[in-house]
Amino acid sequence: MTQDPNEPPRHPVFARCIRDLGIEFLIAHRLARLYTPPRMAGSPRVFLTGLAAIRDMPSLLATLRLHSSLDAKLLGAEAKQVVEQLNEALSSDVAKGEAPETAFERWVQGMGALLLRHEGDRRFDPKILLEQQLSMGGNGLRTDMALARFGLERVLGREPEVQLPAPVLPRDEVPSRGEGRVEVIELGDLVYGWWAGGEKPLMDALGDARSAVRFRWVHGITGYRAGSVFAAGFAEALREALPERFWEVIEKIYRWQNDVGARVTREVVRDLPVDPDAVLARASAPDIMEKVQSDQAMVTTCAIPPIRPAFVVGRKLFLGREKYPELAAEVRRLANVF
Repeated sequence: MTQDPNEPPRHPVFARCIRDLGIEFLIAHRLARLYTPPRMAGSPRVFLTGLAAIRDMPSLLATLRLHSSLDAKLLGAEAKQVVEQLNEALSSDVAKGEAPETAFERWVQGMGALLLRHEGDRRFDPKILLEQQLSMGGNGLRTDMALARFGLERVLGREPEVQLPAPVLPRDEVPSRGEGRVEVIELGDLVYGWWAGGEKPLMDALGDARSAVRFRWVHGITGYRAGSVFAAGFAEALREALPERFWEVIEKIYRWQNDVGARVTREVVRDLPVDPDAVLARASAPDIMEKVQSDQAMVTTCAIPPIRPAFVVGRKLFLGREKYPELAAEVRRLANVF
């Protein structure tokens, strides 16, 4: 791609990041998909998904401070001051009437230079940081900036139906919720806010098809929060003690998702006929952890990414709340088949 002489020079490091990571990495982390669009013949094309449009300046400016503050935590105290100065300059220049694209391009150059500097004994490799953000779902201004600026722009349109390479099989010992004929499996990380408890808002989308559903549960740890494995073990220990109240326990733990610990677990069991100390001890028992790890291994085998909420019907995967209408349509279709 030829550089326009009228544009500010681009930092080649970001282009190298994309080339080094490769399309295989992007596809593996569900930032790209291979498929042939409707009414178009030929080989499958690579489409990037989930990336913010770089030209959406209002959205970009609105989220700038949040993302760059997170970047500053990675870069350290000295760099944080530079980031804040860049942010102030960007806001000031736009407020004075400068074209947002021009002001942002200057901010890009400043951030790019910052990422290439040393601070103390730490060398911040942009490729490593970019790979970390991509593997966490690609939610970061640096990621959006790097991908969008080098020809990998978001392609809008119909997404292909996601078919799993293997079935998700909930353990028989885990109670179901509801008695319908259509099994809907929820993949749950109890301390990840967009995940657990997803069956409740889904019920609104189902409408009159609610009675056709039987919810199942599988632990699917994202790895984003330190307490995820403990919370899963705690839920398993309570399921073992009170199987008939398993889904109530799921809701209670989820309610305390950002503060799961010894104090909170006592709040969860306050109204339950169990010994809190015994449940806490049982939560980390080897056989309990083995059940959690078994669920997680199955999620990995099925190539399910850490995007939530996540539901499975048959071998069809539905990721995100925007997929609720499609999920509801699939439930209605199957309800009429059975």
